[in-house]
Amino acid sequence: MQHYFTTAELCIQPNAIPQEVADKLWKFHILPMNAVRHALGAPITASEKSGYRPVQWEKRMGRNGLSQHCFQGKGAVDWTTPGGLHLLDELQSLLIELTTYTRIARYATFIHCDYKTVASGKRQLFRSNAQSQWTLLREWRQF
Repeated sequence: MQHYFTTAELCIQPNAIPQEVADKLWKFHILPMNAVRHALGAPITASEKSGYRPVQWEKRMGRNGLSQHCFQGKGAVDWTTPGGLHLLDELQSLLIELTTYTRIARYATFIHCDYKTVASGKRQLFRSNAQSQWTLLREWRQF
């Protein structure tokens, strides 16, 4: 299968990243998203390079440094497509069908995807409002 992504485009800063983060980006995000990109047949990008964010970067932004984007676990990426709302809808469907992300949160212009452990042991789909407050839409069994 063709590779559509690089680690550099999934990192908020242009600095070198730890090898373990690069490995997680490939294993948990790039490889599964190659299949999604192929099925979508349209470009997919990390929204504002929002994949890996160093803890220091998060703290400079006024955050606590505990974000899934800091990759203490398997990490998170905010995915988007420039093809408009209908393609974002299709991207969401493909993320559910072709990946094992445990939490998928739909924002107006991108979709946050991570592997945070969910208490119910199920996968979850959320809708986010403009203040990044999530509302659970549905849960379903993991693979």
